[in-house]
Amino acid sequence: MIRTVAVLAGRRIDAQGAVQPRFPLSNIGRVERDIAEALASEEVDRLVCAAACGADLLALHAAHMLKIPALIVLPFDKNRFKRLSVVDRPGDWGALYDMVIGQADARGDLIILDLRGDDDLSFVKANAAMVEQASGIGCGGKLAVAVWDGRPRGNDDATAAMIEKAQKLGFRSREVLTI
Repeated sequence: MIRTVAVLAGRRIDAQGAVQPRFPLSNIGRVERDIAEALASEEVDRLVCAAACGADLLALHAAHMLKIPALIVLPFDKNRFKRLSVVDRPGDWGALYDMVIGQADARGDLIILDLRGDDDLSFVKANAAMVEQASGIGCGGKLAVAVWDGRPRGNDDATAAMIEKAQKLGFRSREVLTI
């Protein structure tokens, strides 16, 4: 029996020269440790998230190290996602992405939604699908984790939308701060 399923979304690593820092590359070690601590202390047995650079890939790596199986939900095909959401930011994210995607695909734990856009709305829809997937997993508890700077970027913030949707469905929520 799964004790707790967690759905997780959050910030990508800041673009080079970002005016408003939300997740500096220098914070990845601490943030990954904080994610691992959250997953362990909340007794998470199943993780549902995407695989973008930053919060997602750090969570997937932490889950791998803790032997927590993960379901990955992507808004569109994995090569396009890698180009638009993984290798376009500072850091060496490509190899980790390839590893977690390969493992999830081999287990049958990779869902590709085939959305057409690459705007914020596509990511909001993908995060909503993650919450729906997590909702359908039978377990003792449901947790939504926001790995972010603690505040929405605006009305189209995919992380804020995920937390709001999850809370409406009865998920508890937890933050891991990137700043």
